Amino acid sequence: MPLTTLPLGQTVTLHQRTVTGQDGRGNDVYSDSTTQVTGCAVTYGASTENVAGTDTVASDAVVYMPDGSNPTAYDRMTLPDGNTYEIQGKPTQQMSPFTGTTSYIEVRGRLVTGSTA
Repeated sequence: MPLTTLPLGQTVTLHQRTVTGQDGRGNDVYSDSTTQVTGCAVTYGASTENVAGTDTVASDAVVYMPDGSNPTAYDRMTLPDGNTYEIQGKPTQQMSPFTGTTSYIEVRGRLVTGSTA
């Protein structure tokens, strides 16, 4: 039994990479698909800057997606700020042992911008 939806939730675009076959050498061939996930809660975290031989900024975000969204660690997500974040690690979801209610799916993302010298 999932939690209720967020009436003022935001829309996130989930970019999923799936295996669609194999090439002549047996290597996986991938294709990308996009899905609009509505009713998400998006929180932006801190960012860090590395200026030692490079000018790189890493920004973190956490998105809480509704049950059934099916994000994976191999996916990317475009957030309402217009930037595309790489999903970091395996998305997690909890279930109450008392009620059987499932939580939103917690998805952590990272955006790295800048250049190397």
